[in-house]
Amino acid sequence: MVHRREKKTKSGFVPVRVVLEIGSRERFRRILSELESRGVRIKYVGEKEEFFGRTVLMAGRMGVEDLRGITERVSRTGKARISDMRLLMGKGEMAVRLSLEGRNEDELEEVLALLERISEERGLLFMRALEEGA
Repeated sequence: MVHRREKKTKSGFVPVRVVLEIGSRERFRRILSELESRGVRIKYVGEKEEFFGRTVLMAGRMGVEDLRGITERVSRTGKARISDMRLLMGKGEMAVRLSLEGRNEDELEEVLALLERISEERGLLFMRALEEGA
């Protein structure tokens, strides 16, 4: 839940943004109905497609151009996107943590396999993060 007390509406209310994960449309409709019956004003309702996420670490001798090439190859697959990237750079070496999101497990697995091949080609350390529930 996100709210900004300094940005009140013209009528003096504090807007609140709430993100919920709800399994069924019927349950979602019941929740909306209940909120409205309690006087909660709902300005916008949107849907977001569910994504599956994985995190990997790649480390070794690489530069910014190498990293650009890696990210472009992921993007060209159209099967996953990089949702977060964290870098640690040193003398000619770099460690990068990539958080990936994909529409389904199979497509995401294809992109992870691609990153593993790229790491082998370039002599980089490649590690998959242990995921929750694994």
